[in-house]
Amino acid sequence: MRRLAICLALEAWCATAAAEDPDATFRAQIEALARARHRVVLSWGTVRLDEKEQPHRFAALGVELGADNGPARAADTTGAYIVEAEPGKLWLIAYPWDATSFHVSDGEGPDGRGAGHPPWLDLPEVAIWHGLNHNHGKAYVWIALRGGQLVALADEDTNVRREPESIRHDFATDGVCKKPCPTLVGTYKVNGYQVLRVVGWARSVQAVPAF
Repeated sequence: MRRLAICLALEAWCATAAAEDPDATFRAQIEALARARHRVVLSWGTVRLDEKEQPHRFAALGVELGADNGPARAADTTGAYIVEAEPGKLWLIAYPWDATSFHVSDGEGPDGRGAGHPPWLDLPEVAIWHGLNHNHGKAYVWIALRGGQLVALADEDTNVRREPESIRHDFATDGVCKKPCPTLVGTYKVNGYQVLRVVGWARSVQAVPAF
């Protein structure tokens, strides 16, 4: 009975601690997901994706790299963002493993071999700025939330072999969509380049789909 009482007390204490620090709970869940999916945490923190006062938690996961600077496991070809739109609704956004993740320079770095975990970032940004390298430049998309749905606020393609070198589409002005901003569903391309793929959403970090 005494052992049972101790166990129950510990469970209650853990539940209270989690409730008091949801950021710590999110980090622990992301760490467990990264281990299970053979990924590394590149960056994580909070960002104000719908421009409201309440920030949204996010994490960027990259692949584990081998000695040849390619994925250590042939099956692992994608990184992913986990974005918490609201409690019980987490979006999964997959992207090619060699893309440039949001605020990765503030974390472990792009090589997937960093020691430890990146710092927790409380960011003032109102979008996740994601970039993809291609043959002659880079494609970008600015990801936000509107009404709980993922949207693109803008996208841009730069190409040194083209005039004009930069082609950009702004779908919002000062965060306000001029007309409905493009909803991110399935594959999103910028000038023909596949920049990301919205896999879907889950009710918990543990339940996010495979990517």
